[in-house]
Amino acid sequence: MPGITEDPKMNRLCRLALTLAFWPTLLLANAPSPANILRNATDEVLAEPNAAPAVRQDPDKLNRLIETHILPHVDFVGLSRLTLGKHWGRTTRQQQAEFVRKFRTLLLRTYSASLTEYTERRVEYLSSTMSADERRAGIRTRIVANGKPPIAINTASGK
Repeated sequence: MPGITEDPKMNRLCRLALTLAFWPTLLLANAPSPANILRNATDEVLAEPNAAPAVRQDPDKLNRLIETHILPHVDFVGLSRLTLGKHWGRTTRQQQAEFVRKFRTLLLRTYSASLTEYTERRVEYLSSTMSADERRAGIRTRIVANGKPPIAINTASGK
């Protein structure tokens, strides 16, 4: 699938960051649906750079925007455990905390960079599914930008 940039490594990193950025930490029984959480967070972040192009030029403003609307929905400890797999249990608590901190910074920077690359874009919400026990949800979306191939983003969340 074509990517955001010419660099395949950066494409993989951007796709990973976009996918992980929408991984909610917890779905409460009375909380909005996973699709609504994703839609609201996405719309808030994407609306700002489109409305004020200067935000794209100021990394601090864009990072604050992402930290406010996206990162609260990300389970960094869970994603870090998933990323390290069996190696997570072989690390000390201090190493785990350091990895989570650096992973969060990496995700923030990568997501911020991808937003500046993809201007004049919209998000299409293709479908959402909920498991029978309502403990897992899946959401299929894609980012479409003028003159660039769409980026598929499939997310999952759980209680």
